[in-house]
Amino acid sequence: MKKSKKITISVAAQRKNVTVSGGNCHFVIGIDDLQNENFKGCHNDVEDCLNLRPIKEAAVIAEQDEQVASYCKRFPIKVTIDWNSVSRGKRGYVSDVRSAGKSAKWLVCDCSGTSWGDWSPLKICESNSNVRSAVSRFSCLEINFNAPGFYNPGKSKNLLPHCYKYSSSGGKLILKTSQTTSEMGSGLILEWELCSGDAKRREEAEIERIAGNRMNKEQERRMNETQRVQQKNLDAQKRYAKDVVSYEKKCKEIQKYNDQHCGFCRGSLQASCSNTSKNCSSCYGTKKKQCSCVTFKHPGKSHSPKDFPKPPKQPKDEKMPTFSPANLNISQFTDGI
Repeated sequence: MKKSKKITISVAAQRKNVTVSGGNCHFVIGIDDLQNENFKGCHNDVEDCLNLRPIKEAAVIAEQDEQVASYCKRFPIKVTIDWNSVSRGKRGYVSDVRSAGKSAKWLVCDCSGTSWGDWSPLKICESNSNVRSAVSRFSCLEINFNAPGFYNPGKSKNLLPHCYKYSSSGGKLILKTSQTTSEMGSGLILEWELCSGDAKRREEAEIERIAGNRMNKEQERRMNETQRVQQKNLDAQKRYAKDVVSYEKKCKEIQKYNDQHCGFCRGSLQASCSNTSKNCSSCYGTKKKQCSCVTFKHPGKSHSPKDFPKPPKQPKDEKMPTFSPANLNISQFTDGI
């Protein structure tokens, strides 16, 4: 644009475009755009007309190469991006390039989380000197954004991320992944690639830890269930013992009451006489005689005796729980890890 001798603007029925002729730049604005006050920028048309994309694209790639190298300077080797693997749109290629640079920085240095295995390549190099030494033998780490598909070098199903794959070519260490990946870091995949013995021991230790926790939870569940039944049976026996004491106390009270009050004549003060003789000295032939409660107990208070309560029922203990398998070991709790 600086080399243009003259810039002219005109209005025409055709749509907006840009032409360059004889050193002059001519902008044409469509009449409809003018009437509708559609004054959007014409930078895309200028870019196409002057073929500026290669210049702009090279500049933004150089910008991101510099930023990635600076940001990842703590990594043992230089970090680069395979720009041929980066998807770039016709208009949004500048933001696509910058997005790839941002992803590369995140992948190498920042993608370390709090969960097991969520380690960045930088973190695994700082934690494992064997990996750091192996990485240092390469000239650079190249990020390739051609997704490798599902990849799992370990024997666990869910401990390792599945969207990364490391390889080497021409002295370069290459990391293949998706530009939009949101999985945990690729550090442990790097360890598997360069120091598989260390990686295998790390994975086996984590599997054992998780399975051990599962086994401890199952043991605790069994113990709690057993203690629940034991306590339930103990509480039932305590209630039964208390009911027996209460029952015996009530029986004594009723027995005392019945001993003090006649239940034979039921308050009539008369009793039947079994002697049928008219000369009977008790009934004189009437077959009715005075109840002994008149003489020996409390006449006038005679009534039916109180009934004794039913004895408490002996509770039946709940069966103790049984578990299968009876004996536990860690190998029974590795499924799904």
